[in-house]
Amino acid sequence: MRDEPSMSSTAHGRTPENRERLKQQFRELRDKRAEIERNAQAVTEEVHLLLRRAHDDGWSWADLAELAGFRNADVARTQAAPASATTPSRPPPDTYTVREAAARLGVTSQAIYQAIQSGRIEVADDRARGRRVYLPPEQDSLS
Repeated sequence: MRDEPSMSSTAHGRTPENRERLKQQFRELRDKRAEIERNAQAVTEEVHLLLRRAHDDGWSWADLAELAGFRNADVARTQAAPASATTPSRPPPDTYTVREAAARLGVTSQAIYQAIQSGRIEVADDRARGRRVYLPPEQDSLS
């Protein structure tokens, strides 16, 4: 069995002076973390704004996802939503649940999900309980 070092407070540098120095170091690190978090929030808000502006200018969510380095259009759309966004009490016009869209177009829900992934159908809202997709009144097929 090895001899363990003494566990006295002096052996670990647990003096009042070291305690104050350590306390100050933790305080400085908390301040640095807070600054980093503020900067990260500012960058996040810039990303939200740029995504919304680009989408308003006609860029598709799929294009923006590719340009911004997001995994897919759903991520880009979610990132474009401001943190304070709330789900509306009524769904936006011309939107349907995946099941409703499938029934309207006479296809399976899986076909709707594939159309979302390929960019043929845009997701209107996927933060609520269930994903809603845009289907303009004139759309009667997936082509």
